[in-house]
Amino acid sequence: MEMLGLKPGRPWAYLARGSEFGGGVLAALGLAHPVGPVSVIGSMAIILGGPGKWSLDRALGIQLPA
Repeated sequence: MEMLGLKPGRPWAYLARGSEFGGGVLAALGLAHPVGPVSVIGSMAIILGGPGKWSLDRALGIQLPA
């Protein structure tokens, strides 16, 4: 995760692992649809999309190095 610019990497890795595992279980069981599939792709889609126009990062002027 630190290679992606997310520091510290270990907590981000735990969050990504948890959301993908939990979302996969929900999707496999067909429970709480569409929460399961969204949580599986959520960790990747957020990183690719950036923080967005209305994010707290932008409001507070926080910027991670490229």
